[in-house]
Amino acid sequence: ASSVTTSFTSPIVANNEVKVLVFELRVYDDNGREATDTVTITVDPVNAPPEAIASAKQS
Repeated sequence: ASSVTTSFTSPIVANNEVKVLVFELRVYDDNGREATDTVTITVDPVNAPPEAIASAKQS
């Protein structure tokens, strides 16, 4: 048996934007048989805390 390690870095999404990513894994054995599975990942925007930015008074 063998194993594979993978990694994934999610894309940056803008406010109010959601990305749905679908990955498919297909494996074959030595006899040519195959198996397939999929996973769906939903990437939501980061729920960052609000920022207060103080600046000079505008006129």
